[in-house]
Amino acid sequence: MEESYLRGEAMTVLDQEAIKDVLPHRDPMLMLETATINEEGQEIAATATPIQIPVITPFSSGLTYYNPTGSSVDAKYHVNGNDAGFRGHFPQQPILPGVQQLKLAAMLSKYCLKSSDEDYNKKLRLKQVKSFNFTRMVEPGDVLKMNTESAGDWYETSASVEEKSAFKGKLQLTPVEIDGLMVSLELLIEAMAQLVAVIGLSRPENRGKTPLFASIRSMHFLRDIPVGEELLLEAMPIKQIRTLGFAKVGARSLEDPDMYIANGEIAFAVQ
Repeated sequence: MEESYLRGEAMTVLDQEAIKDVLPHRDPMLMLETATINEEGQEIAATATPIQIPVITPFSSGLTYYNPTGSSVDAKYHVNGNDAGFRGHFPQQPILPGVQQLKLAAMLSKYCLKSSDEDYNKKLRLKQVKSFNFTRMVEPGDVLKMNTESAGDWYETSASVEEKSAFKGKLQLTPVEIDGLMVSLELLIEAMAQLVAVIGLSRPENRGKTPLFASIRSMHFLRDIPVGEELLLEAMPIKQIRTLGFAKVGARSLEDPDMYIANGEIAFAVQ
């Protein structure tokens, strides 16, 4: 993403109430305050600014069991339907967000690193995500059985529910030196995914359908994001395969709009 997607002159501006007419998300999971959709021919792009990312994750991150063995970790996570986030993530059909599953995978990857006291005290954040696919809906009451293995600079992670695959993908971590509260990068992905969903669900043929996060084909984070920093999100669909749509996404700071903080490509499905 070397330039802004905003090239069209035909614009539709949605305030948060209009966004609520399109997305099923509600507080604390609805992160878009405004969305501007620009259309030029067959090219569609959208922006959202500012965004409101919760300081504290609205889903519990505790593992009921984990077992590190060498360069791999096995773990279990009982999906707690009482988490606050379920009141805002598909309230009529509670689903554990894909980005929360990514957060759990990142936690396990950190355990792979904690082989010494020095490693244990390191602060780590996501650096890259690649080929991270969500293959089934995870609901309250489900038990995620997870595994993460170190593979060079990458961590290969997977999970299942009742022996059926739930997610699988790769990620990288990097040490951070900054103190203070930082935005959860997993929740930043959620905000970008919501923007892509706004584009898809704004189309007449998709109104009223359920948007499902299908995959993170790639995502690269260039730095941390302090809480309170105002961000500009961008999304541009690039292709459609049946019910699956692919889009480029990115995030920039309003203080330095020429520099991307995060960029990548995600896939979304509607049903």
